[in-house]
Amino acid sequence: MKGPALELLYVDDETLLLELIKDVLESNDQVHVDTFPSVKEAELALKSNRYDAIISDYQMPEMDGITFLKRLRMAGNDMPFVLFTGRGREEVVIEALNEGADFYLQKGPDVKDMTFELMHKVRAAVERKSSQRVLRESERTAWTLLNVGESPSLLFDRDGRIIAANQFMADLMSCPPEKMVGRSALDVISPGSSERASHLVERVARTKKAITFVGESYLKHFEFTLYPVIEAEDEVKRLALVSYDTSTHMRTETELRKRLAMEELVSEVTSSLLLASTSELGDRIVDTLVSVGHAMELDALTIFNFDGEALVHRYGASMLEGKDPRTDEIREWQWPWSFARMRSGNMIGIDDVQDLPNEAWSDKEQYQSSHYNALLLVPMSVGGAFTGCLMLGMVRGTRRWSDEDQRLARVLGNIYASTLSRRRAEEELSETSRRLLEAQGGPVESGTTENLVESALRTANRKLTLLSSITRHDILNQVSVLAGYLELTRMANRNPDLGQNLDRMEIAIKRVQESISFTKEYEQLGALGPSWQSLEKVVRDSSAGLELKGIEFVSDTKGFEVFADKMLDRVFMNLIDNSMRHGDGVKHIKVCSEEKGDELNIIYEDDGAGISQDMRGKLFRRGAGRNTGFGLFLCKEILDLTRITISEIGEPGEGAKFLMRVPKGIYRYKK
Repeated sequence: MKGPALELLYVDDETLLLELIKDVLESNDQVHVDTFPSVKEAELALKSNRYDAIISDYQMPEMDGITFLKRLRMAGNDMPFVLFTGRGREEVVIEALNEGADFYLQKGPDVKDMTFELMHKVRAAVERKSSQRVLRESERTAWTLLNVGESPSLLFDRDGRIIAANQFMADLMSCPPEKMVGRSALDVISPGSSERASHLVERVARTKKAITFVGESYLKHFEFTLYPVIEAEDEVKRLALVSYDTSTHMRTETELRKRLAMEELVSEVTSSLLLASTSELGDRIVDTLVSVGHAMELDALTIFNFDGEALVHRYGASMLEGKDPRTDEIREWQWPWSFARMRSGNMIGIDDVQDLPNEAWSDKEQYQSSHYNALLLVPMSVGGAFTGCLMLGMVRGTRRWSDEDQRLARVLGNIYASTLSRRRAEEELSETSRRLLEAQGGPVESGTTENLVESALRTANRKLTLLSSITRHDILNQVSVLAGYLELTRMANRNPDLGQNLDRMEIAIKRVQESISFTKEYEQLGALGPSWQSLEKVVRDSSAGLELKGIEFVSDTKGFEVFADKMLDRVFMNLIDNSMRHGDGVKHIKVCSEEKGDELNIIYEDDGAGISQDMRGKLFRRGAGRNTGFGLFLCKEILDLTRITISEIGEPGEGAKFLMRVPKGIYRYKK
């Protein structure tokens, strides 16, 4: 805003935030801010000082921001008022606007964006209020409206004929201001619906109150405010239209919503692959490729593994009915131009295969033989080593790959690379475990305990490596979703979707918190190595740390020791916690053990509602269940360190029953 400095009053009980916002806003020498920690002090300042606008927090100890606003309006003070608060409930926003607040803004973590948006709303509120005051003074001063602010504006009479227009409106309509006189303002207010425009004009003239509405005019989106020009005899013979171009805002919001949809897609892909077992991972990968293909409007997607000599087809999905542009194997001499770039970590975007350079003639022939017209090739790597590529293809036409397409493809390539690396690690672990069993060939006593310790530590190290490569993606993707919804909320201060966006943010926050909590527990796995532990003591200590609330707990595990991770007690703590949370009236819990053949069976059972058949198959997946979804997953991981398995064998309606099978050499009987 040009001219004298803006004098602002800001009241907030958070003193550190008062100082921060003051410093940031006053970095513009056109702004001066007086700050107060309470409404009482602010009201005293209003009696002796002149301010252009008020910024107020909502929740304060002595008096909240809306009560402050009501007191101002009841006293006849119509000073621009912006409610600036950490509370995001929809009812607070509605009440504030109904009581006469000019704008509402929720506090956020990004100080730069937050203060920019705050200053924008303050300036808009001051400009609008200035326009209203000018219009209420007299017919003569109403003409000065045309010089207030930089918004397209015009004056017109009750019949809708334009009296005057400012240069900004003239530029919008591509017509000199003097030639606009006499034309219909109704065509600007509501193009194609003069009846609606007339209704709005009559409403403002009758009520003598300004109204704000949104619409399109001259291929742009606007927020219009229609003001009455109240003359000396308290009549409305003329009106003013002030328009605020929201086209950029609309485009930004549309682009942001599209980006958020893609972020949610990434989150779903990550979660789906992270929760998949080794046996179902292949089907999950194909399912996610299909989802990505439909969301990005592609014709085909393919994941290739690099075996050292060629790219070999591993997984693929085609969105073309009855047609699959599949390539089973591609050797480096067939794609020399593409290989050279992917080995360097460069993504290759080919908008039109016909436009490839002459040196890519061999690659071009291969692409055309598979009927591709446009391609996006994403190199996949783990630890800096080239492991394959993700190929996004178009068969039915060419395509200009946008920056958003390439960013999303890069993220997906990283996810698939991490997932396939996890699968290879699990396969290697399985093979190592098999060789270890073959090498043992009998009971494991003190002489071979060291081998078991070494094997378990190697397994733990692999798990921690997977954690850093996979869970990190999960957390970052959820944070991206959260950041997007925060941005949407800042932009849509009066949007009816506000409440829904806040709900989504809360869900994303919970997911981040759960993931972080999970990493704290997961990284402890195998940290100290396994040891021989008294089963009876572990079970007793596990139950002693929980408030059983009238549940009878029985343990019959005397004499047995098991070779397990130091977190073995967490297995029983999680099982007991599950019974208490989800057992629906559990009264009895029992843990017993018995030798059966060459193994020790540990049985945990309760008398609750049991586990449903549809839930049983996914009990031990991460994310399954009604709470965090980490408890039983963690149980399985702890036991798996020393090859102890766990399964649920109870009958629905007859209580939960978990069977832990301890293989030969991993348990012993000690009198």
